[in-house]
Amino acid sequence: MKNPEKVDKLTDEANSAKISWHEALPEKIPEPTYWPAMLAFGIVLIFWGLVSTWLISLAGVIITGFSLAGWIGAMIDERD
Repeated sequence: MKNPEKVDKLTDEANSAKISWHEALPEKIPEPTYWPAMLAFGIVLIFWGLVSTWLISLAGVIITGFSLAGWIGAMIDERD
């Protein structure tokens, strides 16, 4: 059986503990975008091209470049 004095002491300590809650800042959820998926696809093509042919790697580099530019551009536009 639990000691009632000990249980009371624990609940008093828990009740007396001050938890400071801060007001949440308003969050702006970013717009959905396909850029991360395209970036991942470009990276896959780069590595796939390493084991097959350089043309696939070239396509991967191009897709990766466009994806990075598009994603960074979307982030900059979102910030404004």
